[in-house]
Amino acid sequence: MNVKVFKILNDVKENATRYSLGLVFLLFGLSGFLNFFSTPTPPQEAHAFLGGLAAAPYFFPLLKGLEVLCGLGLLLGRHVKLALVVLAPVVVNVVLFHLFFDLSVNSVIVPSIVVLLYTQLLWKHKEDLKVLVD
Repeated sequence: MNVKVFKILNDVKENATRYSLGLVFLLFGLSGFLNFFSTPTPPQEAHAFLGGLAAAPYFFPLLKGLEVLCGLGLLLGRHVKLALVVLAPVVVNVVLFHLFFDLSVNSVIVPSIVVLLYTQLLWKHKEDLKVLVD
């Protein structure tokens, strides 16, 4: 009886993690196209970096498109492992951007939540993803 309860709770935790991470990437990805989140003014140190990324006209549409597709994949439970692999450099760059350019308390909350959710989901699928590091 207790084993079934723990299995159910584990499944609920995994689904909640997957849905939450998928929703974050879907909403932030769509916001890149539809601008329904206000973008705060980045710190002065970040202007050159963001300007360099924006100079390549394909970069932000590609990034936001991948975020939307991976977010949908996570929400629908389709190709979860592929979404985790594709989102890895996105998560790393979000963390590094905030670490080096914008370390204010308000701007660290969402990246911290994303890292926690991503790490938890990655840990759940670690056995299947081991082939990538062998």
